[in-house]
Amino acid sequence: MKTGVIDAESDIRVHAAPPAIGRVGEMIRRCTRALCVSACLVVFPLTHGFGQGTEPGYNFDIGRIAEQGAAAQVAVEEVVHPEKKGRLLRLPKAVLPIVRGISVRFERIHAAALDEIPAAVQALAKTTRVQMQRVAFFAPGDPVPRLMADEAVVRSPGEWILKGVLLEGRPSVPECRLVWNKGEARLAFSKGKTLGFGELLAAKEVQ
Repeated sequence: MKTGVIDAESDIRVHAAPPAIGRVGEMIRRCTRALCVSACLVVFPLTHGFGQGTEPGYNFDIGRIAEQGAAAQVAVEEVVHPEKKGRLLRLPKAVLPIVRGISVRFERIHAAALDEIPAAVQALAKTTRVQMQRVAFFAPGDPVPRLMADEAVVRSPGEWILKGVLLEGRPSVPECRLVWNKGEARLAFSKGKTLGFGELLAAKEVQ
């Protein structure tokens, strides 16, 4: 019977074996391949091709009081879920779902009602951590917003950080704080300047 021979160049050459032994060898090779594939599937999970999942808009109200109704109506344009992939190691910084296009239309100015929004958008995104992008605040009855921000970050109950801020009739600012847990709700800018939230959303005098 001929066997494997290693020549001077370290090449392995396997020569013909008797038919019975050849069939057994083939079965062993097939089983080995199957075990290897199974092991690879366990150690290296397949990528889930979910892609950027986008859910349609939602509407809900905040600050509802039985006698007075809701303080504001909130509309969410879309919820975007990040792509999910099976990985052996976690990424150092997780990509968060995005809740985009949040319009807050006040029917009566009650800034404390904004505390209800974080829990509401977390429920929509089905996670406790989300990014809120393109947030707009409307005064009662106004068709256009008085305050817009590219991003809103909840720092604590009653305090948001607004980034990329546009204010009606005022210069834009890169960042400010919207605070309503310390008395009157105010926008706090750099160099100690502030603006009352109620003042910004106050009804305009008819010219």
